Amino acid sequence: MAQIYNSTMHPEDIKAELRKRGWNGAKIGQKLGVSRHCVSAVIRGCSRSAMIEKEIATILEKPLYVVFPDYYSCRSPSD
Repeated sequence: MAQIYNSTMHPEDIKAELRKRGWNGAKIGQKLGVSRHCVSAVIRGCSRSAMIEKEIATILEKPLYVVFPDYYSCRSPSD
């Protein structure tokens, strides 16, 4: 069953959800081999990294377009 998302996430929402799930920028950075500063910059929208964006969305169990709406569309390629 497809889940419907009515809102996008603010950077503070992303950080709070990560904390609730036992994650933070340092832990994600360690897993991916990048600094916590890189992870933080992606969360704040100051930098881009598809690898970091995908990892965060996976941890949060949400589609990329919900977590990072400025960069990903909810429209399918055929629309």
